[in-house]
Amino acid sequence: MLPLRDVSLLLLLAACGCSRSGGEPTADAPRDDALVAAATSEDAASGDNSSADRADFARQLAMLTRQAEDHERRGYFANAIVSRKEITQLLEAQYGADAWETRTAQLALARQSQLHELEPIQRAKNDESNAREQRARQLWQLGKRQEALTALSEAHTLAAQVWGEEHYAVASLIDLQARWQIALGDTAAAEFLFRQALTIREKVLTALHPDTVSSTSALGLLLQAGGRTSEAEPLLRQTVERARSLWGENHLQYAVHLNNLAMLLHDMNRNAEAVALLQQTTQIRRDQLGDKHESVAQSLLNTGTIYYADQNLAAAGPLFRQALEIFEPTIGGGQAMTRMARSNLGLTLMAERHFDEADTLLRADLDWIKKELGENHAEYAEGLSRLVASYGNQGRYNEALPLAERAAEIHRKTAGPDDAHTRAAQELVSKVRSKLGTKPATDSATTASVRAPASVARGQAPQNNPRQ
Repeated sequence: MLPLRDVSLLLLLAACGCSRSGGEPTADAPRDDALVAAATSEDAASGDNSSADRADFARQLAMLTRQAEDHERRGYFANAIVSRKEITQLLEAQYGADAWETRTAQLALARQSQLHELEPIQRAKNDESNAREQRARQLWQLGKRQEALTALSEAHTLAAQVWGEEHYAVASLIDLQARWQIALGDTAAAEFLFRQALTIREKVLTALHPDTVSSTSALGLLLQAGGRTSEAEPLLRQTVERARSLWGENHLQYAVHLNNLAMLLHDMNRNAEAVALLQQTTQIRRDQLGDKHESVAQSLLNTGTIYYADQNLAAAGPLFRQALEIFEPTIGGGQAMTRMARSNLGLTLMAERHFDEADTLLRADLDWIKKELGENHAEYAEGLSRLVASYGNQGRYNEALPLAERAAEIHRKTAGPDDAHTRAAQELVSKVRSKLGTKPATDSATTASVRAPASVARGQAPQNNPRQ
């Protein structure tokens, strides 16, 4: 089986950020959403503040933020400045003068003061930049991606003319351009833009800011996806350290970045280090989310995958089973993560020669693929190949051959005759035919025709917060 990754690194980067709110900050009102989210989360409080104190602080911050944004929309800049000053004072009292929340509020206040003093032509440029950014997002949602990228580039150019290239609002636009370039397949352009955004954020927001952590992580994941693991490692390690300093070692965001580093180390065949990080990730998620959360199951799935790669089937199987038992009732039997856990457990049981349960799981996975994607999808072909591997282990070559032939046919139609998947599927057909010519169908001691690697889930923010 080819790796059934739930979301590729590149698509993950194209879809979201790694900061507290998970979305891309806008150039108009940067990080307001993250500030309010921080205030309403349990771990946002400092000292011995009571729940009532935290709730009162969150209400004040949300109210002042709404006031500031409303004044800005109406063009009442003097009033907006007053609200921004109150926000800054409130955050400084809660978190301290050096906290990223306070730093962000100070930058927003400075921007608001500058906006108030802009010449009419510059203010018009700023308004046009905001309008083109919003238009770009609308076009992207409509699937007009190249037009959207052009509009976003124009918004960036106008914003830089107003604020200068080294401004956090400009960095936000650059970061979004990078993610959209990934979706369009231009990873070279994306790398250049990510590096540019990171440089600005490190200088303006400082290293210990969620947006800077997001940029560092995004660049590292992009390099990892391109096979440049030795370049990615220092970036992802830096991300982990910055996340530790920002949120502490018991925070879910820290667990996300530990997971990402662990999967990089797995790609580098440093599995013992990877397992240690994943065990830490799992414990953080258990402590914060409980034993039955899907993020815990993801960590179990990843740890099991590494044990499987090391041929430690006795350790891998129970982890896949635990992950499946969590995924099925929480996200459903047909979701990608559930299917990964199910097929991985089936492959492990097959390797341990527990064929009855293995076949049941692999056929169940095949049924889900058929239901969701149809019988002509490449994933259906992969499911067939997994079942062929199990039948081959049991010497059931007469049953395996039509499945192998069907898998090869699907790959040939969907990817072409020269694709690597097609060639591998055709090789599997040849192996089964060869076995039919030399082995009786009852020879259960025959080695598998195919050994399929287990699937792996890549780093994702835990889904306890719908914005992550």
